[in-house]
Amino acid sequence: MSIRLKLSIFLLVFILIASMFGGGTMYIFNRISDNLDLLKKTSEEYRLHEELKMSIVEFSTYVKSWAFTGEQRYRRLYRGSLSKVYMDFAALQDYVPDKDELKDVVSNFEELNRTARKIFSYAKPKGNQAVLHLVGQVEETELDILTSVEELHTESLKNVTIAVRDTEESKARLKLYVAVLVFITVFSVIFLVLLITRSIGRPFRELLIFTEKIISGQADAMTGVDRSDEFGIIARRFGQVLSKLKESEESLRKRLSETELLFEVTRIASSTLELKESLKLITETVADWKGLDYVGVYLLNAEGQVFNLQALNKDAEIFERSFSVDSGELCRKILDTREPVYKEMPTEKDVAFIKRSLGSLILFPIIREGRCLGLFFIGVETVRKFTENELNIANILSNTIGTIVRNAELYVSAMDRLNKITVLYELSRDLTTLLDLEDLLSRVVFEVTRLLNAKGCIIRLQEDYTLKIKAYYGVPENFIKGMETEVGEGIAGKVSSSGKSILVENVAEMPEDTRVPLLEVKSVVCVPLKIGYEVIGTIGLYDKKGPEGEIVSFNPDDLRTTEGIASLISLAIEKARIFEKELEKEKEALEAKKRLDVLFESVQGGIVTLDRDYTLLSINRFVEEFLHMRAEDVVGRSALEIFHEKGGICPHCTAKLTFEAGDINIITQSRGASYAELSSYPIKNEEGTVVEAVVLIQDITDRVLYQEEILALYKEVAQTKEYLESLIDNSADAIVTTDLKGVVTSWNRGAERIYGFTEEEAMVSFLPFIPDFLLETEMQYIERIKQGETIKNIETLRKKRDGAMIEVSLTLSPIKDASGEVIGISGISRDISEKKKVEKELIRRNQELSRLFFISSAMRGTLELERLLRMVLTAVTMSDGLGFNRAILFLLDEEKSVLRGTMGVGPATPEEAWQIWERLSIEKKSLPEILRDIEDGPLRKDSFLDRLSTGIEVDLTDDTALSRAVRERRSFSIHDVKHDDLADPAVIQLLGTEAYAVVPLIARNKVIGVLWVDNYFNRKPITDEDMRFLSGFSDQIASAIESARLFEKVKLAEAELENIFESISDLLYITTEDYTIRNINRAVVEKIGREKKEIVGRKCYEIFHGMDEPYDKCPHHKTVTTQKAYIEELEDTYRG
Repeated sequence: MSIRLKLSIFLLVFILIASMFGGGTMYIFNRISDNLDLLKKTSEEYRLHEELKMSIVEFSTYVKSWAFTGEQRYRRLYRGSLSKVYMDFAALQDYVPDKDELKDVVSNFEELNRTARKIFSYAKPKGNQAVLHLVGQVEETELDILTSVEELHTESLKNVTIAVRDTEESKARLKLYVAVLVFITVFSVIFLVLLITRSIGRPFRELLIFTEKIISGQADAMTGVDRSDEFGIIARRFGQVLSKLKESEESLRKRLSETELLFEVTRIASSTLELKESLKLITETVADWKGLDYVGVYLLNAEGQVFNLQALNKDAEIFERSFSVDSGELCRKILDTREPVYKEMPTEKDVAFIKRSLGSLILFPIIREGRCLGLFFIGVETVRKFTENELNIANILSNTIGTIVRNAELYVSAMDRLNKITVLYELSRDLTTLLDLEDLLSRVVFEVTRLLNAKGCIIRLQEDYTLKIKAYYGVPENFIKGMETEVGEGIAGKVSSSGKSILVENVAEMPEDTRVPLLEVKSVVCVPLKIGYEVIGTIGLYDKKGPEGEIVSFNPDDLRTTEGIASLISLAIEKARIFEKELEKEKEALEAKKRLDVLFESVQGGIVTLDRDYTLLSINRFVEEFLHMRAEDVVGRSALEIFHEKGGICPHCTAKLTFEAGDINIITQSRGASYAELSSYPIKNEEGTVVEAVVLIQDITDRVLYQEEILALYKEVAQTKEYLESLIDNSADAIVTTDLKGVVTSWNRGAERIYGFTEEEAMVSFLPFIPDFLLETEMQYIERIKQGETIKNIETLRKKRDGAMIEVSLTLSPIKDASGEVIGISGISRDISEKKKVEKELIRRNQELSRLFFISSAMRGTLELERLLRMVLTAVTMSDGLGFNRAILFLLDEEKSVLRGTMGVGPATPEEAWQIWERLSIEKKSLPEILRDIEDGPLRKDSFLDRLSTGIEVDLTDDTALSRAVRERRSFSIHDVKHDDLADPAVIQLLGTEAYAVVPLIARNKVIGVLWVDNYFNRKPITDEDMRFLSGFSDQIASAIESARLFEKVKLAEAELENIFESISDLLYITTEDYTIRNINRAVVEKIGREKKEIVGRKCYEIFHGMDEPYDKCPHHKTVTTQKAYIEELEDTYRG
């Protein structure tokens, strides 16, 4: 046993003994502390007992003072002392151990309070015998309560005595524990000194002897040491140093082998450019180095979502070719921490890429530029522990593989750029040689798709605000029509509108409205086609394919390449368009010449061309028919010669003016009853000299006649216009006309009177009387009128000049010109505000009457007073009814001259109010359904307001709203309880209301109670309209309550008659005219010896005479047949 262990055991025993004594000490001190707390609690309890006794005595004194004097101040003092007693009971609740006994005391006090309330119910208690009797009961109950409180105090004093005795015992135990603790401590110190002296001296002497042997060269001096103490440990440590020297030699050999491995891997990495070939050679080399079973490499795909197997030292079916980055806890851990992970006996659940369990598996992340590119793994079939050097070498290999991957990527990038340059050269050659736009674009989409290794390509050109697909490759034919988009919509639309390129690496993360329509794509590149600063279209590519054919995301390099191609495509498109425009111009010129020839020959007028000598150069068919000559016979001859011989009409006259003035000239000539208009147009050379004149000859005979008719019609229209203007200006309605944009063109006096805008303010402005929130609707009306529709009798809102809103009846109709085209809008509006106000008032009154009628009908459906009162208060507080938050019904107690709270309905707190309103909105119960539930369901009187209201009493002699409502038989509305002298203090204190209303309930010209309502939770003010509605409803409430009271009296009388009927000793039974028994008394049941239910419903002659038909001698039979009363004695042989 070592010295340390010996000392440790001794200290442990010592600490254990000290802990035991310390625990005992703590126990004693806790007992003393508990006793002190008990003394403090008892002292407090004694004080509370005394205060409670004083409060009860004070309470009884005020009650007896009221009974003996009747002074009002004792009533107020009584209320205050009552609250003080309840507060003392509440304070004492935490100190009394026997809660049941305290509850008995509280029950006795409540009995005392009930007796006190009876005494206070008498308006004049002084000298009243009944009051004196109640005072005696108060004194008896007071004595019982004080006795019970004294007994409670006596119990607490017993507890104090017990606590004092326990404290004395604890002090004695403490003295004993301290003495024992001192003795044990002295004994332990002496024992520890002896133990140290014996345990340390001898080992040190032996240590000096063995040290001298080692100095003299005896290396095996430690082999015989088998001590278990510290000396034995030191000897074994020297042996371990020698072992370490041997291990260092072995480690150097391993380091040399590792260096050779790293050299071989470096050689492979520098001599092989193909990635897979390099990785294959490396995995085989590493596997041969230590005889490893499996060495392999997984690399992440371009999206970083899937690991793909790139190399394995040998073919093995136990490894997956690919797996997701989210599968397998170990792989996820490597990606997060980027640290190697070792696993013994891994299974397919632990590692996602193995199909069966292995002995050991270690994974290394392949890191480049702070990012994980893949995994380098080593697996063996048996469980094996890898040394730290092996782990370091494997980590260096994973970093080397990262460098190899980077070199391979650079090689692939260089080859890709070379391929792009080649394709760009071919594409540039095609762009310079192809002029047909369709062939050009088809060639472009194919080459661009091949260049960027994309899945598909689309070229859209902008036409108006639509991007039309002009060429595509790799897109299904049936999708093309649905993929055309508007400018600003989708990815292509946004590129076209902004003129900026977009690269989307993951389309799934884009909003729905910006994705590629119809196609499920992963990555998109979209670039604008520009000519200068003008965007003429877009080129888009989707889904780039990786080396293995997998879908990868486009990168910024692809975007730059596409932008360069887009510039070339834009220039080629512009060149092709210019070529097409030139061809189109040539075609248009030929078409124009053909149209001109057709027009020249088919125009309904004569066309003559003359030179400055007035020689005819050309004529059309109309002139040939006029001259009755062919063009060959006329061309080349003088106009004077040809036309002057005909007389009347000659183009020479107007052509002469054109040659002289150099401008267009028009003259009119006549020939008999025919008129012609000759228009001469100059043809000038480059110097501006008129060299030819074209004369157009038109027959205007019909036009001249039309002008005469138009003059006559104009006079008639002018007269009609003056009449209509007078009618519009004097109309009481507002008549306004506007153009098709809504700008006012006319404004009559009626519009000025209704809307307040003068004609100068309204003219040439957009409809000034339209409210902002109706502008959109008004524009819809204008669009409908543009189509020729007439909109009649619209009821809408309009804004006056002062901002006030009015309701108008509006008719809108189109104004058309002579050709039937709509050129303006006419609006006629009439102010119907007063009419609408009256309609709304009628609707409101009708709704109020309907609610009153339904509530009254529901109240008439029951005569049970409690249920009726519940229905009344529910109707008052429901939103479908009167809509108040809380309602309390006070009924008049004439004997005691007080108003007594009978029932209350409403929530206790704002939280309960919102819960009730939320539940009603969810259940969507209407007032009729709730009233039916009250009428048919069980009555409940457990709400807070119910319990609170039944304890409220209001003296009719007080000068408050409740008492004055009874005395003056009128309603009161208290708008602010703080400033209204009629506010009821008792109601305010209990209910916390800030404003309320009271309405007297009058039945048979007599006040029977008061209805109290408020809106405490939603703070809605009580309006005069609410008061009128409430007053009207109160009459029906009073009538219903009076009817229910009468019904209860009738019901009580009926019960008394039933008791009398049952208690008569003679046989009594009641039958119908057909002798069926309807009711019997108890004497019949006892006589017949059968249950009542077995007799009722049977025929009386069957029960009493045992016959199948009425007994002739039976006086009852005679009464039924003669309808007269009979009193006879009959001997019945059947019943005796």
